[in-house]
Amino acid sequence: MSYDLHFECGRKEKHNNWVMHTLAMMLFYELGIWNKDQLEIELTKSSMAMNEAIKPKKRERADNNEEPVRAIISVERVPIELLDEINGHVFRDEDDDDTESAEAWIAKVSFSDEPSEERIEQFKKNAESTMVHAIKQAKRTDYFIAECEGTPYGGLFTRLLKNDGEEIKALEAAFLMTKFMSVDDAVHKMANEYMPVNIPSLVGHFAYSAGSGYSFRVY
Repeated sequence: MSYDLHFECGRKEKHNNWVMHTLAMMLFYELGIWNKDQLEIELTKSSMAMNEAIKPKKRERADNNEEPVRAIISVERVPIELLDEINGHVFRDEDDDDTESAEAWIAKVSFSDEPSEERIEQFKKNAESTMVHAIKQAKRTDYFIAECEGTPYGGLFTRLLKNDGEEIKALEAAFLMTKFMSVDDAVHKMANEYMPVNIPSLVGHFAYSAGSGYSFRVY
């Protein structure tokens, strides 16, 4: 899962979900949405998920030297009663417990080239764990958004985390940067121990927005 920042000036920068989620968790603590115990619990969950996601997977090899299948993945929630009506290649998290809302999380796969049925089947076997991971991270994003609903920062974090093209203004980027810089050193250290990701790069792009006056959209 990626977060692409598209600036007004045409500049584009890409960050992954581990970076964006870790930043959000640290800011939740700094803004008083979470206490330190909850921050540590959530960092632990993210650390476990990241370790599982990057663990080498045994993959079936193709019998020829064809190029890898170029797949486009989209994650969404759909009404459970409509699951059987969805066309195409669909993955579902079998551990999905979101039954109270009568919705299911799915990952839909389309292909930018025209692979053979054999190559599609091979791709599906190799990609199943990746698809489930994508679903879990989308659910995680929704969890973070729900955590800040009803706070003065709900709208800002929704636009930042939802990655559906919403705008972050330069003043908002400056706010995020300033709050990150005011986080205690002990919290920075704890976050880095659990999630050793390049957060300064993301914050640097907030600084670029704040300094240049260019807003950006998150995709």
